[in-house]
Amino acid sequence: NGEGINTKERLKMIKEKKLLIHNIVFLLVKAN
Repeated sequence: NGEGINTKERLKMIKEKKLLIHNIVFLLVKAN
């Protein structure tokens, strides 16, 4: 089933995006 892999990849992307946003927010807060 290709959908299972697709969902896994999507979740991984979402997780990485959240981490990236978290890092950017952290840097902005640290800069202020």
